[in-house]
Amino acid sequence: MAQAGCTRFVFSSSATVYGPDNAIPYVETMPTYVATSPYGWTKVMIEQILRDYCTATPGFTAVLLRYFNPIGGHPSGLLGDDPNIPNNLMPYIARVAAGQLDKLTIFGDDYPTPDGTCRRDYLHVVDLAKGHLKAIDYAMEHTGAEAFNLGTGHAVSVLSGCSSGSGSRFPAGSVAYGISMSRFAAVVWTPVSLPVSL
Repeated sequence: MAQAGCTRFVFSSSATVYGPDNAIPYVETMPTYVATSPYGWTKVMIEQILRDYCTATPGFTAVLLRYFNPIGGHPSGLLGDDPNIPNNLMPYIARVAAGQLDKLTIFGDDYPTPDGTCRRDYLHVVDLAKGHLKAIDYAMEHTGAEAFNLGTGHAVSVLSGCSSGSGSRFPAGSVAYGISMSRFAAVVWTPVSLPVSL
C-alpha cells in the first residue's frame, strides 16, 4: 500500500467478527478474537492486520465496517439480489413468491422471540453503499483504525419478514414456508453507530 501511496482503507467487514460470546446488542468496543466460520475468521484476521498496519504506520487510516444481512437491489434494476446460489434469506423469499421454489425453509422456531424465529437487522444495499461513502469521508479526517457497526437498529424476525401481515410487499399466501431445525442459536442485530443520511 505504501508503494501505491495508499494511506486510507475502508474494509467491508462483518458483524460475524463478534463471535458467539459477546452479549447482544453488539458494540464496536467488544472483543473480536473469536469467529464461528471460515468466513468470519477471514474478517477477524484482516481487521487485525489493518489494526497492526495502522499501529506500525503513523498517518494510515483503516475504517472497519461491520454489518449483517445486506438485502435488496438498486432502484435502477442494474444491481439486484438474485444470486445463482443464494446465501441469505431475501433471494429465497423472492423465489418462493415468484413460484421458482415451493416453500421457504425457516431454520428454527424456538428462539426467544415473539414468533420463535430468529431476528436480524436487514440493511438495504443502497444504505450500505451510503455507509461506505460516509466511511471514506471519515477516513479523510482521521487516522488509525476505527470500527463502525452499520444497520437499521431494528431487528425483524424471519417469519415476519415473509408474512404479508408485517408490511411485506408479498401478497397474502404467496410465501409458503416450513420450519426446520435451528442451524445455530443466534438472535442478533447491530446497532447503528456511523450516521448515514438517507
